[in-house]
Amino acid sequence: MPKIDPARRLRNKLILASAIDMLVLELFIAFIGMFPLVNQLKREQRKHLDYMASVKILAIDQVIGQFKGLALQVTSRTKAREKLEAYNRGEVSLDDFKLFSTPILEDALNRSELIVGIT
Repeated sequence: MPKIDPARRLRNKLILASAIDMLVLELFIAFIGMFPLVNQLKREQRKHLDYMASVKILAIDQVIGQFKGLALQVTSRTKAREKLEAYNRGEVSLDDFKLFSTPILEDALNRSELIVGIT
């Protein structure tokens, strides 16, 4: 086996050491460069999640508002029925009954889409 010159052996060790040093340094620089990007991505994801949550909350509020309107519409018909019973018993005059029931009945004629879906 031929002996390798000590200068050549030293040169090979230096080349290997500098290659390892450059690899470690490049990985360190890559990590430092990616760290702000990762933080920015996290912030943007949080903003997006907050936005999507607010959109969902708004949609839920709209549906709840529709259901409240539907409940008011249905209960107003019950009140009209009670007023009609009071008119039949003679407790309420015809003018009072008309004044009370006309807006309720007009509202009932303009049926809600939700009521149509339920019926």
